[in-house]
Amino acid sequence: YNLPDVTINEFMSTDVLTIPSTRTFKHAIESMLKYGFRRLPVVEEERPIGVISSRGIIKFIGGKKIFKISNGWLLSGFLSIPVTEAMHSDYIIATPESNLINVVEDMKRSGWGSVFILGPRERLVGLLTEYDVFKLIYKKISAENE
Repeated sequence: YNLPDVTINEFMSTDVLTIPSTRTFKHAIESMLKYGFRRLPVVEEERPIGVISSRGIIKFIGGKKIFKISNGWLLSGFLSIPVTEAMHSDYIIATPESNLINVVEDMKRSGWGSVFILGPRERLVGLLTEYDVFKLIYKKISAENE
């Protein structure tokens, strides 16, 4: 691979687990634990509106807003909180044709570990994560050592 010329379409994950904006912390936590993801794109009609992460949920628990929304520390109240209460609405977007180096620079600059890949009509068609980039680097190193 000549990295300066690589686009992300051949390295992005296309089987993306999302969560509808109408779902709750309970659904997000169950999905994260079941599938081993730390973050989930929050979508409305297949369009991303934010991202909910395990870190975001933990920060929400540590904040004062939880007491206003969840009736104190009742677990049922906490689990019924909508994911939109703790999602981040700032995220990185790219297209499948975006240059890998530029996207990785955006990830580094923003501190985000993933990028939403949008297709026609701004629908989510993929995700590029730090892990995807790590796998690419490993493939390049392995190919050079053969």
